[in-house]
Amino acid sequence: MSEENKVVEPQNQQTEATSETVETKAKEMTFTQEQLDNIIKSRLDSEQKKHQRMLDEDTTAVFDQEQFKKFDEYVTKKYKEFYENENRLWCKERRR
Repeated sequence: MSEENKVVEPQNQQTEATSETVETKAKEMTFTQEQLDNIIKSRLDSEQKKHQRMLDEDTTAVFDQEQFKKFDEYVTKKYKEFYENENRLWCKERRR
């Protein structure tokens, strides 16, 4: 029986230590109003920065689309000029 007591005792000690840890964690989880305000403020700041980055990326994407549109118009214009010149040259050669 004494062996059984020895086996049981460490298990009880571990349980007691675990309950002390839970109590310690519960004590550590209390915050003052100022601490809560600081936590909330830091989270709000990070969310605002995240949102601002998303807006900046959207603005960049729109700007890139505008640049692409300008580039496309430029290429189309140059292509038309080239095609018109080639067409004129072809017509001249054909008339000869």
